[in-house]
Amino acid sequence: MRKRIATILALVVVASMVLVGCGKGNDQDSLVGLWSGTIDVTDTVNEEVMASLGADAEALEGFKDLTMKVTLELREDQTYTLAFDKESMDAFMEQIKVQMKGVVLSYMESMLKDMGLDMDPEEAMDAAGISIDDMIEEAFGAGGMDFEGMDLNVSGNYLVKDGNIHLADVDDKAEDVVPNPYTLDGDKLTIEADEISATQYFAEYMFPLVLERVK
Repeated sequence: MRKRIATILALVVVASMVLVGCGKGNDQDSLVGLWSGTIDVTDTVNEEVMASLGADAEALEGFKDLTMKVTLELREDQTYTLAFDKESMDAFMEQIKVQMKGVVLSYMESMLKDMGLDMDPEEAMDAAGISIDDMIEEAFGAGGMDFEGMDLNVSGNYLVKDGNIHLADVDDKAEDVVPNPYTLDGDKLTIEADEISATQYFAEYMFPLVLERVK
């Protein structure tokens, strides 16, 4: 299960790299500043986890409100930094652990009913010598997933042209990468998937990226 959640997080980061490399827009000056937004991966986590539990999990309520925060700083010198907020990612993992307990207990309750047993799922697990809390901690670690060794920032250079924003890494020229269409509505910036990433599964994890101006 932990491997599935780790895969989801990895795909979110991959989606951000596609954003980097691969309203109708205004000029560059109107985009300069710090932008903040939230990536909602609730549906994706539900699809992955419920698929691992099989058909018996189809009636379960599943996870709710699983989000991570991201900031995009666009500077006047045409450089940028895209950063994932570590605190929100740690909170995401804590929510996974808390909500996973509810999902597992609901799953066990459904299974017990199918077996004709009128038992509390936690009592049944205790009788079998299984601690639901220990199981969750073992699956995800006492401190959640460790992001200390991960670089949560992506930097490079950018170009705004013809209603698109070109975001390149430090080794590429912005004009050479596939652009992302964007719209600007006051202090709301929406960046869509580009023509290539729009056809990829992992684009669902991040796009459209909706950001609000911070400053």
